[in-house]
Amino acid sequence: MPNEQAPTATLPAILALDDTVRLSGQLSSLLDGRLQLDTVLDAAGSAALFNLPVDALVTLCIADTDAPLHRPADAKVKIARLYHDSITLEFAESDRELATLYADALARAQTAEDAQAKAETPSSTAAAPTAAATTPKPAPPAAATFTRPVAGQIVQAASPEYAVALQKLQQLSLESLQTALTPFFVDLTAYLHECASRIRPGEGEKNFHFEAASFLRRRSDSVVDRVSIQITNYFQDLTPEHTEDHLWRYQIGSADELGLIDQQEYEDFLAIDRMVMLGEGLHRIALEALTLRLAELIAVDPNTVRLPIHIRQVCRAFQRALLDEHVPHDVLPLIYDYFAKNFIRQMDGYYGPLNTLLADNGVLPGIEAEIEKKGSLLKHDPAATRPEPVIRKSRPSEAATPAPQALSEPQPRYLSEPPVQSPQLPETQLASVYGSASPADLYRSVIDALNFKREAEGLAKGQVMPQGTAMSGTWEGTTVASTELDQSRLADAESIAKALSALQRNSQAREAVQQSDSLRAYLASNKNEIGGLRDSSGLTAESLNQLDMVDNLFGTIRSKLDVSSEVKPALGNLQIPLAKLALLDPKFFVDHTNAARNVVNNLSRLASSANFPNKALEERINSIVDAILTDYDSDDSVFEAALEKIDKLAAQQERALSRNVERVVRTQEGQQKLAEARKEVGKVISERILPPTAPKVLQDLIDNGWRDLLVLTHVRDGTNSRAWAEQVRMLDVLRLWLDEQIQSDVDDDMRVQRSLEAEPFIDLINQQIASALPTNIGHEQVLDKLRDILAGNADIESVPVRAEQTQLDPEPADVRSKIEELPRLRRWVKRVEQLENGSWLTYRDKNDNKKRMQLAWISPTRDRFIFVNERGQKVGDLSAIQLARQLSRGAQPPAPADNLSVVDQSMYHALEHVQKSLSFARNHDSLTKLINRNAFIGQMQRALRHSQSKLSQHAVLYLNIDQFKLVNEVYDRISGDQVLLEFAKLLAQLHGKKASSARMQADEFAILLVDRSMEQATRIAEKIRSDIEASSMDIDGENVTFTVSIGVAAILEHSPAVEEVLEDARSAMRHAKQQGRNRVVAFKEEQSRINDYKLQKTQTRQDLESALASERFVLRAQPIVQTAIADRNNTTLHYELLLGLLNKDGSISSPEEFIQSAERYGFMTLVDRWVVREAFTWISQLMDQQKMVPNLAINLSGASVTDDSFMEYLLEQISEFGVGTSRLCFEITETGTISNLIKASDFVRAFRNIGCKFSIDDFGTGPASHNYLRELPVDYVKIDGSFVTGIHINRNDYAMARSINDLAHFLGQETIAESVENDQIIHKLEELGVDYLQGWGIGRPKPLDKVTADLSNLET
Repeated sequence: MPNEQAPTATLPAILALDDTVRLSGQLSSLLDGRLQLDTVLDAAGSAALFNLPVDALVTLCIADTDAPLHRPADAKVKIARLYHDSITLEFAESDRELATLYADALARAQTAEDAQAKAETPSSTAAAPTAAATTPKPAPPAAATFTRPVAGQIVQAASPEYAVALQKLQQLSLESLQTALTPFFVDLTAYLHECASRIRPGEGEKNFHFEAASFLRRRSDSVVDRVSIQITNYFQDLTPEHTEDHLWRYQIGSADELGLIDQQEYEDFLAIDRMVMLGEGLHRIALEALTLRLAELIAVDPNTVRLPIHIRQVCRAFQRALLDEHVPHDVLPLIYDYFAKNFIRQMDGYYGPLNTLLADNGVLPGIEAEIEKKGSLLKHDPAATRPEPVIRKSRPSEAATPAPQALSEPQPRYLSEPPVQSPQLPETQLASVYGSASPADLYRSVIDALNFKREAEGLAKGQVMPQGTAMSGTWEGTTVASTELDQSRLADAESIAKALSALQRNSQAREAVQQSDSLRAYLASNKNEIGGLRDSSGLTAESLNQLDMVDNLFGTIRSKLDVSSEVKPALGNLQIPLAKLALLDPKFFVDHTNAARNVVNNLSRLASSANFPNKALEERINSIVDAILTDYDSDDSVFEAALEKIDKLAAQQERALSRNVERVVRTQEGQQKLAEARKEVGKVISERILPPTAPKVLQDLIDNGWRDLLVLTHVRDGTNSRAWAEQVRMLDVLRLWLDEQIQSDVDDDMRVQRSLEAEPFIDLINQQIASALPTNIGHEQVLDKLRDILAGNADIESVPVRAEQTQLDPEPADVRSKIEELPRLRRWVKRVEQLENGSWLTYRDKNDNKKRMQLAWISPTRDRFIFVNERGQKVGDLSAIQLARQLSRGAQPPAPADNLSVVDQSMYHALEHVQKSLSFARNHDSLTKLINRNAFIGQMQRALRHSQSKLSQHAVLYLNIDQFKLVNEVYDRISGDQVLLEFAKLLAQLHGKKASSARMQADEFAILLVDRSMEQATRIAEKIRSDIEASSMDIDGENVTFTVSIGVAAILEHSPAVEEVLEDARSAMRHAKQQGRNRVVAFKEEQSRINDYKLQKTQTRQDLESALASERFVLRAQPIVQTAIADRNNTTLHYELLLGLLNKDGSISSPEEFIQSAERYGFMTLVDRWVVREAFTWISQLMDQQKMVPNLAINLSGASVTDDSFMEYLLEQISEFGVGTSRLCFEITETGTISNLIKASDFVRAFRNIGCKFSIDDFGTGPASHNYLRELPVDYVKIDGSFVTGIHINRNDYAMARSINDLAHFLGQETIAESVENDQIIHKLEELGVDYLQGWGIGRPKPLDKVTADLSNLET
């Protein structure tokens, strides 16, 4: 086995380059026949900082040694690779004989070492029993004293029993590591394929992600073997003199020293460092316990032990294996991030059994408890600590602070600040579709979502089943207890798959399935005609789930994807074979390497309407699908063959896209050059043809050839050419002659001289125009006229200067200056300036379909932008102002959900359906399905905020059915509920962007009218009243008539709280009833209310400014902890900053009243500015005091998030205080972002781009929460406390919290539960897999000075 290979022997060797560089080290042979020089020293005997050119030829020789050795001759070898303190060398093909001599020399050295070791073995073995018999059991590590073994010396176990335990440890370590790495590489390959499908390399560039995926698919076993060999080598030397933390040894202290180290090498180190920091944070106790137990086994100081399977060693072995296999360096950062997220995070399952093994063998049992109680038992070695760069001289920046165990990011690359130079893919390309949750967990969540859907639709028969009840499915789609069905006649996966095989090749059956929209429904309707299903009593629960998952997948393709109508039937034909495959292989939905999964994903992308019409592509897709229908039975290789064809098609599409984009760019560059030439020519002409009048003959000459000649010369030769200068000079001469002749400044002698010069001058003009513009003839008549004028035979006619001679396009600088006069566009123009070539934007077309376009070309002055579609066809030619307007209307970078594959989208939609269902039930009336009172109040609050910020007018109507109690008496065949239901349907017809209706209670309803004045609202109310009076409803054969009374109230800037406005409308409705019913009454506001509003607004601002200035407001910090932390008394390193109001007695109360007033009168930005400055001041003080700076969550109001001046203020404060943006997390509320989701999304993206993080607060309370989760690129989702406080007793709250948690995890976001009050709630949240907890049951808010005291000091 490869992992049993012992380390090879080494020989001292010398490497020389041009007599200028001389390095020495230990030479050894590699598995692939190359040589490696390790422990490289320079001529002075110090660790070498080398930066030799790869592929350089150097001289290699074996150094003198005391051992008898036939040294081969010096050899010229090539440097194949540099890595830290090792150099890989290889011989040229012509030097194979010399290479063999070096290999023989190393082999002889190995034989000599083996003989020496064999000679020493008997004495060592014989001494062991004696030592074991006389040596007492070693003392615990804390009290033990040890001596360090000589470097490189074989370390013996302390006893025979410990020797056996050590051997078992090595064997289990390697076996478990190989077992874990094998499926990891399967997932990694699929992930790289997923990334490759989203990356479009430029012309001639390679898709390194695709190459790496293909390579790892073939060579993953070799990589695993290399990792195992490296770990085995680590086991051979448990107490090395030097570890492999190379850059720590370098002690980099300045940028100058950093320049001595290869940049890629430094980035590799940082990648490993980030992984190690993550792993050490997650598995600290397990790692320390293993280290102490290993030291116990070999009786040495634990501080000198190198644990072979430590996170650092595993990461180092993983990295070296990838490099030795020549995995493309461009894709390594992505692989490292994936390794950190999906392997290192799960290593508790690796270290746990190893610790158990040693503990069961009596090696320090219970040491974990001691570590938890006392803290680390290992000594801190300052020499082993990497020096941190100092950013500021006066105090250390928190950027230099060791990464704390706080809120982890959705992407591993954010665990510590990445180097600016590190190559990073865009976030949308790096994000894993599964985020922090495993595919298996999310698959289980989707299955649970399907079960919930069945329950919500009444398809889960009976009461809630006891946990563990065996379930089966019915053909109608229900789930029932297995005892209700005859299990002997239950259709299992194989029998259903067999039935599908017959249908697969039946075109009529395929068409019927597509028409029914459900394969499971088709089978239920036709099972009596389908062999194998005819007598079935039902189907297994898992088979039902798989069929529903496939139905969901093809429902997504039909309704959510922009699939071309030409190939939609072909994609639909795949439903039966994919259902068959999913039944036989349930991993289809979670295994990213599954060929069939990639077939449907990639084929869906190819089938996009952007690629059509395209007859050739249509035929190829149909051919691929037909082959699957014909050939697929149970052999998955059919899909692999199809995938190869699809990949070729995709590659052709990519090449066509690249060529199309290149053509567009070339065309635009030519047009731009022409436009610049015309502009420059226009300037030249306008400077010479000055209003109000100019000679007609000169203007005619310019229009009939000379302008075009100048343009052509500018394009062809440029303005620095002789031709350009000559043509401009000729224009100047001609203008001078004509001006002098007009002014009669020419005497007879000069006139004679001009007549002699004129003819050759005019001939030269004619030659230049005719030569450059051979088809041009208009200039000839003009030149004849010019001859007569210059000869004195005709007068010069002056005419007004034509507009085209003087009109010039505005300069970009002038356009930008005008933008300053358009404050609404200023933000968006900045976004335009930040766009780069290749950026994708999504937008809505006229039919509200989501489309994508890519920025293909930007003019040199950045005032013109060309966009192409997914075929590389030009779809947009926009100026900077036009593009800014598009951004302000919603064009934006793709949202996280936009990057999901179609299979993942179908799973996401299943989860989303649960959230929608729960949200609908929470916000709608169960009878009428109109929104309920709480949801309507929320809509009114948004309307009021809009009135206060935009001075807009809205109105609310309050309706009551007159004498509703008489309905049952008059119409005895119908119920009141039926009347209410029909009335609700009538109101629902008013729904749209400008109106919404709600059931408030019993027979009372309300309508919100947006952007309607009181007069307009009253007219609408009267129309509703009269229509209801004149109409009747046919309910169960009864002709039902009734009337309504309506009250109307306005929502204006000065309106009071919405509850009061609603009561005003209800009061007006009561007046309508008192006046005889069946009428409309408008609520009349008193002038005093308007006056009071103005006075209160002024007073509120004064009170607010006074409170801010007098330090009545204070900040407190409430801890947020990970669910994984068992001891919730531990000091957390993440806090949310909360606002408090300081009372005269020193107590702190809620500032809710202040905040409500500030929100009402539009002063929340003042509060937010104060909070930001106070928070940053505190961070600055912590840095001055050399304190650890925690992660801080700062709340921002919706007004601030959508305010341009606040965005600028926040950027200024970050710059002024120099705070590390990686420590900042801004919380925005779902309700606060609804008013302007476009601006809110832009705010989030802008600050995330500089390293800040975001969480969306109070999530789930709105009626369309899922939309905000899709559109806002946040890092964390805070589950609203209303779902948390009763999660342990309320099934709906539990389901809502779970749906939010699942949706967020699917998009790579993490979740925080607030209002966590007790252990029962904590248990439920941990059961759901919520990432972080906050609430009084976790920790109460504390003043900042107390938090400061709790924070640890930075090490100096």
